Amino acid sequence: MKEMTFIDGRMMIGNYYPYCPQPDLTVGIPCHTNPGALAILLQDHHGGLQCNCGDNWVDVKPVPGALVVDIGDVLKILSND
Repeated sequence: MKEMTFIDGRMMIGNYYPYCPQPDLTVGIPCHTNPGALAILLQDHHGGLQCNCGDNWVDVKPVPGALVVDIGDVLKILSND
């Protein structure tokens, strides 16, 4: 990875979406892939995270105290999918 210069760049993004009693008023994040190597997510008890399985969006049930680790685009490319 040193030769590929992935070591030099570091990026951390934090998103927080508090519970809204009127979800139709929220913006959220549109469908996307994660451009980095990893995304580490901590869900609250309200949930809201979904993953794409084929042609369907599936709710990811929150597990108290658990972290969701999502492989990003860079790691997918480096591991040959």
